[in-house]
Amino acid sequence: MLEFRKAEKKIFTSTAVSSRIRLHMPGFLKWLFQSFWLLAFLFALIVLYSFGILQSSLKELWFQ
Repeated sequence: MLEFRKAEKKIFTSTAVSSRIRLHMPGFLKWLFQSFWLLAFLFALIVLYSFGILQSSLKELWFQ
């Protein structure tokens, strides 16, 4: 009986957490979508910047 109670409590807490996450999901998704473009822009900048550094170092190696 005690084991059943523990399992019941565990199931209840997990469903409560999942329902709470589901409750906050639309706002979270909206924030994720808004920040996605910012993150993509920053990632592109970082990639271009690192590629530029790589390119300049490759040129230095090539012309030595």
